[in-house]
Amino acid sequence: MFSNNSLVLKRGVGAALAFMYATNDTKNAIEGAGYFNAAVKHLKKGAMIDVAGDLDGTPFHTSYVVSSNNGTDVVLTEHAAVTQNVMQEINFTKISTKAADAEVFRFVPSFAGRITKFYSVLNAALATGNATLTLAINGVAVTNGVITATQAGSAAGDVDVATPTAANTFAAGDVITVTVGGASTATATANGTLQLTPT
Repeated sequence: MFSNNSLVLKRGVGAALAFMYATNDTKNAIEGAGYFNAAVKHLKKGAMIDVAGDLDGTPFHTSYVVSSNNGTDVVLTEHAAVTQNVMQEINFTKISTKAADAEVFRFVPSFAGRITKFYSVLNAALATGNATLTLAINGVAVTNGVITATQAGSAAGDVDVATPTAANTFAAGDVITVTVGGASTATATANGTLQLTPT
């Protein structure tokens, strides 16, 4: 049950206010209809609430913005659940785009998360055929984690991108690999960037 005594003003943010709220209630309870209605006079539209919940069970932390307040009902939208992306730069400075080399780049993340984007840029034109860069986690291919750099018209500075959709979750200490393939005979290198989203 909501307690006005646990809603503490933290600071003013422009025309809005930010509050802190601690409770033993679960996340589902807090997000239930009308939970914050007793504070309708304080929680104007745009106000932010930093919540520490389920303190006597499995504690969690999140925050909400008041998306509407009609004088009776307070409606919230969670926004702290959107985690900050960590841009992990991976330089393939010694990986050739020559498929026959079948070179592999390996690295180990220090946190758990998901691979959400995979970018590459060529340092020179390809020759004979396309080059592929294939992502895997602990040897398991990442779904939609393959970049194909097209040979026709290729040049230094060409950028390609893949957006993984599954099998893209990793734990701290897992081995993430990028393996060269395709039909290119060029020995040029490729640079790449993985976008890693912590979980």
